[in-house]
Amino acid sequence: MFAIIGMPVEHIVIVCRLAINHTNVECLIVASNAAPAPPPKPPVFTQKPAIRQAGRALNIECRLTTESPPTFTWTLNGNVLPNEGRYKMTHVPEANNVHLAALEISNIAIQDGGEYKAVARTAGGEAVATLNLNLEGNIMTP
Repeated sequence: MFAIIGMPVEHIVIVCRLAINHTNVECLIVASNAAPAPPPKPPVFTQKPAIRQAGRALNIECRLTTESPPTFTWTLNGNVLPNEGRYKMTHVPEANNVHLAALEISNIAIQDGGEYKAVARTAGGEAVATLNLNLEGNIMTP
């Protein structure tokens, strides 16, 4: 604990600037009894990726909680998937800091098998959810 002019304070920030001619020093002292804001928490996946099939499309969905807005990246075998063509990515904020991340793959094929990762990034860090998709045999239109 520090004291400035007889008043106890918990936190002091001192910023000094040295003048170019090295003869003048300017200092700004900020004192506060307020605790500094805690660092943001990283996101946490609360639902493992789940698969839903709709005709020839495959949907992978997972949920996470986070205090700050996330950005999502989906990868297949380490390669970032584009949000275009056969791949459609959605992010739906829900109640209580829960977010739904979804990847829809249209015209599913054997080559779509592999390791999928949903990567969520926030100011507090990142979280990764992984799903291994094994596709075998003939994939036929229902």
